[in-house]
Amino acid sequence: GLENISTYWENQPLEMVCYKTSRIFRLQSVDQVIQTIEDHLVQLSAMKST
Repeated sequence: GLENISTYWENQPLEMVCYKTSRIFRLQSVDQVIQTIEDHLVQLSAMKST
């Protein structure tokens, strides 16, 4: 449940890359991050309703 979600994000490496030639960084691949966030939101909503 909540412990698994917390552990996942504590241990999830997020790859950052420099945006063009600036000193601004962005996530390299957001597709997996967004999918995981959506999955965890569904799990949290289910926990909230029980």
